[in-house]
Amino acid sequence: TTTTTSTSTSSSSSSSSPKISPTKFPLPFCAECDGCAVDWTKASITANSVDHMCAGTAPCSGCDDVILRRINGTYALKNEKRQKYKVKREVGASAATVLRADYVNKDMKESFDASGELLSLPFVKFPCIPGLPRHNRKCARQHIEDEKGKDLLSIRNVESVQKLSDFCGLENVASRAWSANVKSTAPAGIPIDPWSVYPESVAVDQLGAFTSPAAGIGLNSICQIANSDSDVAHIIESVPSEQIVRAALYEFIFVRVI
Repeated sequence: TTTTTSTSTSSSSSSSSPKISPTKFPLPFCAECDGCAVDWTKASITANSVDHMCAGTAPCSGCDDVILRRINGTYALKNEKRQKYKVKREVGASAATVLRADYVNKDMKESFDASGELLSLPFVKFPCIPGLPRHNRKCARQHIEDEKGKDLLSIRNVESVQKLSDFCGLENVASRAWSANVKSTAPAGIPIDPWSVYPESVAVDQLGAFTSPAAGIGLNSICQIANSDSDVAHIIESVPSEQIVRAALYEFIFVRVI
């Protein structure tokens, strides 16, 4: 009788415990890609779903009708009453060029909303553009097409980081990223160093690393303002410390190591 009872209890316990099925790889994609366009909001919802595991973005076919727009200039802290707090966009210290990819307002010379701000357009980064000598680096087509070269590998790393962050449940720490081949024209006036801009437009036909826009401004920009104006110091105090720690760890583990 004792043996029967023990067996029955074990069977009952086993049947009531949840069944954990092994993860099947490769995981499905979190987002589809239309040319160069990705619905990053929908992708984020899918990636954060508790009953659906996914990673990365489906391969993009590329686009030849996108307008590349400069992002140099200044932008303000919207929640501050006084508009004197203008932040200059950083030029960057590498040969990489970051632009806005506008595939929404192709008939407009500029792509701004009613408040004068750029619309929610993704960023696209090119490690090096042939014909655009940023920070004195001159690259040729063989550099950007070399599968083992640092330019293409840096873009592949962006794709890998997105898959890892989706799989590890860290999708909400950083913007979503994907890659696509872009055939367009980089506009004239792109900064090539802190002192000068390139006066001519440059043809672009290469793979680019896309990222979705994030609300707000960089933490380092806030710190720069706070150091020069004590009136803005309270902004730093309002930033949740947990978010800063998570972002720092994300940067250290995924971006610096890979």
